[in-house]
Amino acid sequence: KVRNKLLRHRLLQEEERLKESALRTARAEILQPAEESYLVAENDLEKTYKFSQNEIKAQADQNTVAKMLDLKFPDFGSYRLDYTRNGRYMALGSSKGHLGVMDSLRNDLKFEINLNETIRDVKFLHNV
Repeated sequence: KVRNKLLRHRLLQEEERLKESALRTARAEILQPAEESYLVAENDLEKTYKFSQNEIKAQADQNTVAKMLDLKFPDFGSYRLDYTRNGRYMALGSSKGHLGVMDSLRNDLKFEINLNETIRDVKFLHNV
């Protein structure tokens, strides 16, 4: 037992910080994927870029299929997109000026505007 009150107090604070740090690390590990997944061609002649979305959907697990969405905007040209670091939000920008931000976990549109300017790229500057 430590007799000095100040030292004892600081040691208790440090112990609390270590417990909190361990708890945060455990919470963060839950977010990490259990295993990586990727497309594998069956032979050298088959190319993965030729797989259709329907073929991928047929082979994917139920959780992945539930997260799939199909966005069709034929009037706004080609799109660029970017995700936040944690994957929560997705920014979409079209070559004809359509700009939107979407909650990718809930498939909920957060923001949308037509700028009538050419958008060449979109990027989140800070983690939202």
